[in-house]
Amino acid sequence: MKFIRYTNVLRDDLDELNQEVNNLISKGCSPIGGLGLIHIGQKLFYYQTIVVEDENHDVLGYYIEKKEPDYLEEVRRLVKERKLLEAVKLYKDKAGIGLAEAKAWVETNCMDLYRT
Repeated sequence: MKFIRYTNVLRDDLDELNQEVNNLISKGCSPIGGLGLIHIGQKLFYYQTIVVEDENHDVLGYYIEKKEPDYLEEVRRLVKERKLLEAVKLYKDKAGIGLAEAKAWVETNCMDLYRT
């Protein structure tokens, strides 16, 4: 079965999970697999995987992680090439933030590339 978007609906109350899953089914989604149970901390949660097969259907849009901006790939490439100043400047300009914030972001998120 091919699907475009999916999410795991997670609730600690089985009735709430059932309501959410039925709500999504009424909007064109389909459940796949069986009901799951997961232990997080001291609590048990029920979950159900829900899919949407139509790429134009955006009912799960709020569940889908946003694609990162394209310029981050370029920032990472520059770091890997050891062009840190260029990477920080690019991130600063594209993200619209200050130099110190851009430097901190690059150091936090890209320095593993610099070391390899």
